[in-house]
Amino acid sequence: MQWTLLGQCTSDFRSEMGNELRIFLIDKLKNTLIIEDENKTGFILNIAQNTFARIKTNYPIIEAPSVMFNNSDTDYALFYCDNKSEIEKILVSENELYDNATESKQLYESNFDLYYGVVFQVVIGVFLLILILLLFREFRIDNRIIIRMRNASFIYRFKRLRIFNEKEVLFFESIAANNSMSFQELESLLSSDKDSQVTRTKNRERFMRILNAKLRSVFNLEQQPIEDFVIINAQPKDKRSKYYTLNKFYFKIM
Repeated sequence: MQWTLLGQCTSDFRSEMGNELRIFLIDKLKNTLIIEDENKTGFILNIAQNTFARIKTNYPIIEAPSVMFNNSDTDYALFYCDNKSEIEKILVSENELYDNATESKQLYESNFDLYYGVVFQVVIGVFLLILILLLFREFRIDNRIIIRMRNASFIYRFKRLRIFNEKEVLFFESIAANNSMSFQELESLLSSDKDSQVTRTKNRERFMRILNAKLRSVFNLEQQPIEDFVIINAQPKDKRSKYYTLNKFYFKIM
């Protein structure tokens, strides 16, 4: 004899089945197994067809050893001990057993279904975990201004900032894309070619003052120089050539 794990009992069978089970008939002709629980409720199990049906036996075999076997082609003999410890015999017809059966239900979920069911649950779980991690990474509370390049947006603590004008947005986009922006490039953005260098310098300095005020408002800082937000750097070979970079403590580019 070789036992094979076919699967797991369905919830219907587990809910209807009692705790103590007793096998009192193996019907080799119909390939069924008939069992009874402590509530005198019988079950016809067909392993091959993966079905079970509930029957009511009404036989006095609770708490008494019993044996049931084929007495003829159509009847079964049930031996049991009554309350006087005397052996009794009842003949049960085949029709009486099977005609009292309820509608068949699924007995077990096959290993094939369980396997793919578990795999599907694991895949969904991993997908949800990855999604949660991505959302956490994307929207976690950050004390920096997040510059999102794909849609030119500015996020600070889950809120979208709309205080920057067109020139300021271009300023941040240029630094985010090129890692820096020179004084001359910013002056060209703010001034025309006909403006003198004095006018270009004034426009640049005024731009930075206004930008500094907006950044202090965002971070709720009263006295903070613009150099803390936007760092001024000098070229190593030419100290007169200067450029801007963003302080990573206050900005994050995505």
